[in-house]
Amino acid sequence: MKYTYRPCSQPPLVHAARGDRQLATVAQLPPLRAASPSSAWASVLSQSWLLDEPTARDALHIDEVFATYFHLADFPSGKQIYHQGDPGDRVYVIISGLVKVSCTLANGSEVVRGLMGAGDVVGELAVFDPGPRSQTAMCQTLVRAAWLTRESVRRLTRQHPDLAQRWLQALAVHIRSREAEIANMLAADVSTRVARQIVLLAERFGESADGYVRVRHTLTRHEFAQLAGARREAVSQALAKFVERGLLITTPGGFDILDLSELRRRAHSAFPELQTSVIGRFDTAVAQR
Repeated sequence: MKYTYRPCSQPPLVHAARGDRQLATVAQLPPLRAASPSSAWASVLSQSWLLDEPTARDALHIDEVFATYFHLADFPSGKQIYHQGDPGDRVYVIISGLVKVSCTLANGSEVVRGLMGAGDVVGELAVFDPGPRSQTAMCQTLVRAAWLTRESVRRLTRQHPDLAQRWLQALAVHIRSREAEIANMLAADVSTRVARQIVLLAERFGESADGYVRVRHTLTRHEFAQLAGARREAVSQALAKFVERGLLITTPGGFDILDLSELRRRAHSAFPELQTSVIGRFDTAVAQR
């Protein structure tokens, strides 16, 4: 099988923020070239909901799908993958890096809807609905992503009809999870909401470091407050109490979590699904155009 690299039609800039070791330039990454399905990026793709269902794996020759349909692109920190209102004709799978998903309200204010990472799918609704993008996807770090065009998705579903049903079921999971979370958030106090978001970020992006969990979410305090569904002042007060009780240390764009079990217990008081640690990309993701 011969693999070919198909570049993004809008090549990203090769740029990184000074002094931030996490934001490497494109030149520092492995060469962006054809890769076999056993490579790291293909492994992430196969874990996304587009391809992780047994039906998808059984129905598709994965190596052929990668070679024929997927494109690769790198985006620097601060680059928009797509903007609200743009025509939507691609779905993206994040291979590495962090992507902030937000929407702009009628009054011009921005509302953060989610933080996405490796294996997450963004922009999926545009593939099934030709309307404009309803959200903006902004790279918080250097991001590597693979993407499919709407036409490629149509070709795949024509060849493998079971895929369409699987993908629609996955979209339903996104929407159902988000509705349940909104309902729970409305019933929870600010402290519980904040604990919930910290636990979600820790489970999704945390790294163990000398007895604590380090989370680098890259969001501002205002953006984190939007995730928690509360005012910045109230969120800051809740975080200050957690710091005072020795549960965590706040850092620029992140947390050092000292007692994740206690934070999980607090979050569990209003979000019982945390008891089984069923926390992943379907739990925080928002169905997106």
